[in-house]
Amino acid sequence: MKQEEKDLYLQNGRNRDEERRNNMNPEEREAYLQNMRNRVQQQRNAIKEDQTLGFHIGDMNVICRYCGALRFSREILNCCHKGKVLIPALEENPGNLKQLFDINNHEGSNFRNNIRRKYNSAFASASFGANIKPPPGPGPYCFRLQVKRGEEINNRLFYLDIPGGPGKTFLFNMIYDHLTADNITVSTSAWIGIAATPLKGGKTFHSIFKLPFPLCETSVCHVPPNSIQRNILRQVKVFIIDEASMISVYALKAIDNCLRDIMNSNSIFGEKTIMLGGDFRQVLTVVPRAPPAAVLDACLKHSSMWDNFHQMQLTQNM
Repeated sequence: MKQEEKDLYLQNGRNRDEERRNNMNPEEREAYLQNMRNRVQQQRNAIKEDQTLGFHIGDMNVICRYCGALRFSREILNCCHKGKVLIPALEENPGNLKQLFDINNHEGSNFRNNIRRKYNSAFASASFGANIKPPPGPGPYCFRLQVKRGEEINNRLFYLDIPGGPGKTFLFNMIYDHLTADNITVSTSAWIGIAATPLKGGKTFHSIFKLPFPLCETSVCHVPPNSIQRNILRQVKVFIIDEASMISVYALKAIDNCLRDIMNSNSIFGEKTIMLGGDFRQVLTVVPRAPPAAVLDACLKHSSMWDNFHQMQLTQNM
């Protein structure tokens, strides 16, 4: 049957129904309408029943044979992964602490109104959730990961292993623009001056941290107390450092001690976010008249802090 014939057939049917309704007496019309209402209500009830059955997971009457916990009869996830995860039962709260929540007196009211918030904050922990979608390539994924952690998580250390070509400078400038747009203070630098030139706000590594030359194991950053440079380093949240493969272990140790002293913190790098970028397949730390073994010992990877860096790769052109 062609579409025109179908339309004509449906139109004739609607015309016959309308003619039949017009010829009905009041009682027949009321019965017809009541029949239509019942059919609509039955359809609605069927939809509600289907929705209810779709979300029903049974009663909580099944006892786990591994840990003894109660679970729903149609629950899919195991409570203890078949005995692989065992958590001891929680102990009863001390009576004095329990009274602060239950008894309605001056001490209980003061605890619930003023102290409970700080008590909860002291034992709070961060919780993260996201819908993970595989990126089209490793380049954009690195950008999203670094920006997110730079904004939301303190004391994060990153190293981007970037060979020549994928667009390391473009990536660092993109991160710089994104963070500064959100009023996050960023410092960009490079170990050598020619590499710092294309970076936005780029300076040499030595000029930012006031490192001496030459470097040795006891080298320190010359950042006097109450100086302008000290105040600048205190305000910086994220340090982006290019050509990090040329940084020596002594320089990394010096800036770690410097930032800890400035921030009055015992945490590594004073809880600052450090983003390093480089390529160990190219030029390493320059040690005059030193054998290859000495060059490797002075390399960044031989630092005791290297294991704290989250290493990523950028292989797709940006």
